[in-house]
Amino acid sequence: MNSNPVNPPDDEGERTTHVRLLVSSAGEVVGLSGDSTLISDRELWGCRIADLFDDADGFVRQLGDTQRDEVRANLRTSEEGRLLYARGNHLRGQFSIEFCASSAPKGADRAHAGELTSQTEPAEALLSRTPPRSRAGLRAVLCVDDEEMILRVYRRMFPAPTKVLVARSVAEALAILDVNEEIDAVLCDVMMPEASGYELLQHLTNTRSRLMNRFGFISGGVISLKLEASIRQSGAPLCSKPFNGRDLDVLIERIFERDAAMPD
Repeated sequence: MNSNPVNPPDDEGERTTHVRLLVSSAGEVVGLSGDSTLISDRELWGCRIADLFDDADGFVRQLGDTQRDEVRANLRTSEEGRLLYARGNHLRGQFSIEFCASSAPKGADRAHAGELTSQTEPAEALLSRTPPRSRAGLRAVLCVDDEEMILRVYRRMFPAPTKVLVARSVAEALAILDVNEEIDAVLCDVMMPEASGYELLQHLTNTRSRLMNRFGFISGGVISLKLEASIRQSGAPLCSKPFNGRDLDVLIERIFERDAAMPD
């Protein structure tokens, strides 16, 4: 959570895009009004706020623990990395939170923010700890999944200028790999109709050893014990569906840690 919340726009009329969420004490969205696409294109009802925003858990804890009438923060959306101004309050056992686009901070609110978040790190410190290989650190990534919805999520979750290439099958992925040399990593579903993600990894082992070491699996369900053992033996990191932006950052960090450990 950004510890230097900014002011909302001075002119209430400037707040052309905002959304208000009603969040349960368990952190799930149970009501909303306004433009929900400010946060995500997906249906927000029932989503956990921790899955919609990076580091939202601390904000929710403050809402539940503080005796203040209002809690303010900057929160970054997990999908597009959009920074939003958030202000929330406790409302009959639930939390009412309004989000709008951030604007330039003012001294008065910076002091108020420091009082609210005195035990959190400055934004600069949080940025300095960002893994060098996160979503934002890639030139191009190949995402392989037979579900169109998942491919749309990938497109939203990687910020510009990262180039997101998508494939709906192993065959389509191989065709893309044949004509693209700048791909930094491959994220691949495990179970697909014609060929599995493990088969794609095997192909890269024989043809593209650099990408073999920069391969990550995304699993959406139960897989056979034999395939599970093969994936474990391969050493490629695995992420489960559903996933959020932080999950992808962790997966990519693990991919490049593994790549760095491999002999040249």
